[in-house]
Amino acid sequence: VLAKRLWNWEPHPGQREFLTLRLPDGTRPKLSVAACGRRWGKTEGVSVDVALDLLLEPDLAQLLVGPTRDQADGLFDAVVEKLDEIRADESLLAEFPRVADFEVKRSPYCHIRRKSDRQVVLSARSAGRNGRNLRGKGTTRKMKRFKVRVDEAAFVPDQAINEAIRPMLATVPGGGELTMISSPNGKRGVFYESFLKGERQEGKARSVRLPSSQNPLVDPEFLAEMREEMTDRQFQSEFLAEFVDAAGQVFLDADIDAATCDDDYGSSPLWGCTYVIGVDFGRRADWTVISVGEASADGVRLVQQTRVQGLGWASQVERIAETVRHWGARRLVCDATGVGDAVAEDLILELTARRLPCEIEPFTFTGVSKPLLMDGLGVALAARRCSFPAIPVLISELRNFEAIPSTSGGREKMAAARGHDDTVCALALMVRAASPWLAQAANAKHGGGFVIASGGARKLPLGDFASRKDRELQWSARYSKGSRTHFGAHALIIRSRLLRSVYRSAFGRVVGGSAETCFRSLHRIMSR
Repeated sequence: VLAKRLWNWEPHPGQREFLTLRLPDGTRPKLSVAACGRRWGKTEGVSVDVALDLLLEPDLAQLLVGPTRDQADGLFDAVVEKLDEIRADESLLAEFPRVADFEVKRSPYCHIRRKSDRQVVLSARSAGRNGRNLRGKGTTRKMKRFKVRVDEAAFVPDQAINEAIRPMLATVPGGGELTMISSPNGKRGVFYESFLKGERQEGKARSVRLPSSQNPLVDPEFLAEMREEMTDRQFQSEFLAEFVDAAGQVFLDADIDAATCDDDYGSSPLWGCTYVIGVDFGRRADWTVISVGEASADGVRLVQQTRVQGLGWASQVERIAETVRHWGARRLVCDATGVGDAVAEDLILELTARRLPCEIEPFTFTGVSKPLLMDGLGVALAARRCSFPAIPVLISELRNFEAIPSTSGGREKMAAARGHDDTVCALALMVRAASPWLAQAANAKHGGGFVIASGGARKLPLGDFASRKDRELQWSARYSKGSRTHFGAHALIIRSRLLRSVYRSAFGRVVGGSAETCFRSLHRIMSR
C-alpha cells in the first residue's frame, strides 16, 4: 500500500509472494531464496523493498551484493531513483524527513550514509572471486540490525557467500537476514543448496520459484518464440526458473547421484578381487590423487582415494608403490604430462625393484586426449558402471567440471569451473585402468577379444582371464611399447584375428617362451 502511494507501484502476484514471505510466527525468514526467470521484475521488486526498509527502519544497515560491480550498482541506482522521487515531492519529504538526511556517495564504492552521524545505511559491493573485498563489512553498534541481499546469487562464487557474506551476520542479534535472488545456474552451489533448504522449510529458511510468466508485462508470444528458439534446458532455466544441469556440465547430477554408494568397503583388499589404480600428479598448489578401484565385468568401484600435497616426488613414488603392494593392483594408469613423465619412469623403476606384478600405462593430458578420457568416465557413469563413496571433494569437483567452448573455434576445453579437478582426473584414469574388465561382458558376448599373458604363450578368452581369480601372473622383465618400457606382468587385449596370427606363429606354440621374445614377435606382426 505504501509503495503504491509513494511510487505508484503495485507488485504483480509473483513479487507479492516473494515480498510477503513469512515464517509461521509472522516474522521474516532469516534466509530467503528466490529462483526467478528472466524479465520477472526482480530489480524493481528488490529496490522497492530496500527503499521501504530505509524509510521505516532507522536501525537497519543493508548491503547489496552482485557478481560484478555493474550488477550491484544497477540495483543501487534503482533504490536511489526511489529516494529521489520522494525528495522531489515536498509533501512526501515532509512525511519522511529521513530522506533529506541521506547522502549518496559513489566513491570508493556506491553507498548511502546519514549526514547527521555519517553512518552508512546502504552500500553496494561486488563479490569478486572470493569475497575478499567484503570482509569486515557488517553491522555496527549504531546499527543493531543487518540485512544482505545478493543479486544473481547463483553466479556469485560459493567462497564469497560462505567465507565473507555469511560471517557478517554472525554478530547480529538473531543472525540478521540474508536474501538471495537469481535465475538458476544448474544444480550446484550455495544458491541451489539454499533453495532446497528453503523448499524443505528447514529452520528459518524459505524459498520460492518465480517463472517469467508471472510478470504481466512479459508478452506470452515472446515466451512462445523463445521456447522455439532455445533448447529445452535453456528455456527451463532462463524463463521457467527451473534448476537443470548446467549447459557446460560434463557429468550430469543424476549420474553422480546414482554413482554414489556406501562407504563400507574397508581399507584392505578382499580375496579374489581385482584392483586397479589411477594417479594424477599434482603440480604447484594442486594435489596428487591416488584412486584405487575394484574392477569387474559389472563395473569399477572406488574403494580408496588419497590426496597428497607437499611431498617430494620420491616420497610420492614410494607411497604409490606401497599402495600397489597393499592392494595387489593389477593395472595402473598414471599422469605423464610434463614433469609427470619423469615421475612415471621413476614409478616404473620402483615397481620393478619391488618386483610388483602391475601393468603401468603412462597417460599424457592434451587438448585431444583429456576430452576422450572424460568421455570414458562419463560413459561409465551413465551406464551405471562406476561407483564411489560420497567423498565431498570428489562430488564437488565432478559437479563443477565443465566443457568450456573455445572462442577461436578449436576444441572445447574440459576443466573445473572453480577450483581443482585432481580427483576427477584420478577417477577417470582409474576407469581407464579398469577398461579391460569393463569391456569383458561386451567382448564375451560378441566372441571377440583375447588376452596374451606375458608369462608365456597361453591363449585365453578375455572372460577366462578376468574371472580366474586364483591365476598367478608371472613377473616379466619388461615389455616395450614404442619408445616406452613397461615393467611387471602385462595383459593385452587384441583383436581375435591378430591373436590367431600370433598363435599360429612359432613362438605362440612354444610353451614357456619368454615374454620378451613373445612381444618382439608380436611387434613384428603389428608393424606389417
